Amino acid sequence: MLAFGAGISPYLPVDLPSPQARQVALLFALADEPVMRRPVSLAAVDDAMARACPRDPALCEAMNVWLSRYRAHAAVDTLTAEAALAGHNDVPLANRHGLRSNDAWQLGASAHWQSADHVILAAGVLAREGATVPTGTVFSAGYDFARLDVGYRDRWLSPLSEAAFLQPRQASRMSAPSLVHDCAMRFRSRGCPGPEESRMRAS
Repeated sequence: MLAFGAGISPYLPVDLPSPQARQVALLFALADEPVMRRPVSLAAVDDAMARACPRDPALCEAMNVWLSRYRAHAAVDTLTAEAALAGHNDVPLANRHGLRSNDAWQLGASAHWQSADHVILAAGVLAREGATVPTGTVFSAGYDFARLDVGYRDRWLSPLSEAAFLQPRQASRMSAPSLVHDCAMRFRSRGCPGPEESRMRAS
C-alpha cells in the first residue's frame, strides 16, 4: 500500500492586524523558528505552537480564538474598510498593492474553501476607486511536503515585519505560480535549514 502525505492548510494573510501579527511573531520566537518568508501556512503555525505553547499557554489560548476561522473548511477570513482624507499629492504607498496617497477609500475581503484535504480555493480582493486587485485569489493543491499555488498570492521576503528588504508587496498584482516544498512551509521543524522556495514566475 502506498502512503501519501497529509493535506495542505490555508495561509495566514501577510498583512495581519497588528495585535495578531505580534502574537505570530512572538510565537515563532518562542519556538526558535526564524520567519523570513510570508505568508505563513497554518500548518507552520501549528508546528510552532507545539513547541511554544508550553512556554506561554496564554499566548496560544488567545491565538486559538482567531485561528479557528482558518481551521474551518470554509470561512470568511478578513473584511477590511479604509477611508482617508485624500490630498493633492499622488505618491504610491509602500507595500500597499499600488494604493496611492490620494486614494480616498479601500475595501478588502478574503475567504477560503477547502473542498478536500489536498485542495484549497482562496478568494481575495482589494477594491478602491478605479481599481480592483484580486490579491489573495489562489488555487492550491498538494500535500504537506509540497504544494502548488496558482494565482495572486502575496510574497514577502525579509527579516523585518514592517519593511521588506528583498521582496515587498509594492506591485498592484503579484501573479506567479509557485511550487513550495516542505522546507518553505514547515521551516526547521523537519530538519530544514530555513525557508526556501522553488517557483515558476509568470507576469
